[in-house]
Amino acid sequence: MRRLSTPAARGLLGGLVLIVLAAGAHAQQLGDPIAGKRYALDVCAECHMVADGQSGLYLADAPPFPDLAAMPSTTALSLRVFLQTPHAKRNMPDLVLTENQMDDVIAYILSLRRQ
Repeated sequence: MRRLSTPAARGLLGGLVLIVLAAGAHAQQLGDPIAGKRYALDVCAECHMVADGQSGLYLADAPPFPDLAAMPSTTALSLRVFLQTPHAKRNMPDLVLTENQMDDVIAYILSLRRQ
């Protein structure tokens, strides 16, 4: 096995490591949970309990966001699939969220997980 001994080879390797680390960090940055909470309070709170301390009446079959976050099956991918699936057979309206709105709402729901 050859060793990377030249400065150029070490620099190339270091650059590749930085690219991989940056890509991984970017993948973890899903959205803005604060913007997601704002969106959820404006749109979802009509039926769901979105945040602790929120007042109002909620639909019995509309799970509270903290409960959704606590489910082991709740992941960024499962939330994305759910939000992109038509809800005609459920008592939930079909929402059309932009990618940013979806990322923000998902980030907010995931931020509610109890550590």
